[in-house]
Amino acid sequence: MADNFRREKGLEEAIKQFEEMLASNQSVYFELNTFEEMIEYLFQTDRLEVALQACDVATGLYPFSTDLLVIKAKILLSMTEFEKAMETLEQAEVRQPEDFEILFCKGNLFTVLGDYQQAVDYFQLAIPKAEDQVDVLYQAGLVLQTAEQFELAVIFYEQALELELGFEEVVHEHAFCKEMIGMLPSCIDFYQEYIDKNPYNAPAWNNLGVIYAKLNYSKEAFEAFEYATLVDENYAAGHFNLGNAYFDVGKFEEAYESFRKTVELEGPSPEVYCCLGMSKEKAGDLSNAIRYYKCTLELDKENDEAYFGLGNCLQAQGKWLSAVHFLNKATSYNQENDLYWLALANAEYQLGNAQAALEAYESASKINPYNPEVWLKWSEIYFRDANYPLALAIIRDGLEELPENADLVYRIGAYYLASGHLEHACHYLETGLLLDHDKHTQLYEFFTDIEMQKTIYKIIKQLKA
Repeated sequence: MADNFRREKGLEEAIKQFEEMLASNQSVYFELNTFEEMIEYLFQTDRLEVALQACDVATGLYPFSTDLLVIKAKILLSMTEFEKAMETLEQAEVRQPEDFEILFCKGNLFTVLGDYQQAVDYFQLAIPKAEDQVDVLYQAGLVLQTAEQFELAVIFYEQALELELGFEEVVHEHAFCKEMIGMLPSCIDFYQEYIDKNPYNAPAWNNLGVIYAKLNYSKEAFEAFEYATLVDENYAAGHFNLGNAYFDVGKFEEAYESFRKTVELEGPSPEVYCCLGMSKEKAGDLSNAIRYYKCTLELDKENDEAYFGLGNCLQAQGKWLSAVHFLNKATSYNQENDLYWLALANAEYQLGNAQAALEAYESASKINPYNPEVWLKWSEIYFRDANYPLALAIIRDGLEELPENADLVYRIGAYYLASGHLEHACHYLETGLLLDHDKHTQLYEFFTDIEMQKTIYKIIKQLKA
């Protein structure tokens, strides 16, 4: 880490010197390797204009450097100067037609230009020349996937899997592309054929489990992950996915043991520690859940899931102020999760911060308007404050998104009833009975007043008659 800091500091000083020389029209000179490092650093830090200037100066001093042409082409590609990028790559290709970087970069450029057959041809030319062929196949697949060429991406992912079946990222991207072209079930055949030839291959069983899980075949997924761990008891990915399978069916202690085994095999990681925390939280062991969430944050101070878990545990303990602190952290690191805002809204309301709660519910509604809990809890704040018009307005907004949600229909009926609009109340209660008869009992839980419960009973009885 200290070496990286010193290197970056040295490069920044060289860049400053370079810019000063240009500004004062001085002759610029650096060793070739210094230029290359400086340009690469500028490229990585997204200072493209300066990087391009440095490239032009460097190629003037070192006109026979192919590496400078390649990095220049990459910069031009990032600047969407596609024609200039192609010209630069063609100059480089004339000099070194077998160079991996040139071939792969041309494949990337042809993808951006929409010439996918040329892109595939160049990727295929580049792969045999790569030091890490599996990674290059993966990168080629990603480029094509980003261009929504899912069928072509699948070709490269399957080549990568033939070389290294345990490449988890490839497994997931391969499945995603298959799903996008409506062929996810065919992945089962792909892995099953491999297993028929190699029945003791743990990654193959694990990958099969991943596909079953994506298809919601829970029993088959569980069995595949279990086979992976039986074939190789030291296969960490199998234990991790088995833990997820246990978690999904509510077997939280078994999930905990699988996640614990994962840590034992591959050491601690934020992801697995967070899973351990969630398992303990769901099992009701809040003190240990909090401990694991804190361990997660020691490894990753920006882990929003751990902050969310801490907030939930502290809410369950009635520690509302601390809960708000951690839930605010969760929303600051991930503003697009409606569940975080819902939890924050509840904690703020429990603290008496009604306005903050209302704002949090509004944020949740913008992220996921199809979650009925948002509309129910948001409107209830106004209802408890006897602000019936606003409570009704929010429920109506919810019904625009979810017109056939029985919970929302019964709730608007309840609000109309409480505000004295009997005709509207009866209309919505009747609609609720048609949508889901059994859910009408929630009205008795919502209204704790005995007289109101009697009124509801009479109305329901009349509507059913």
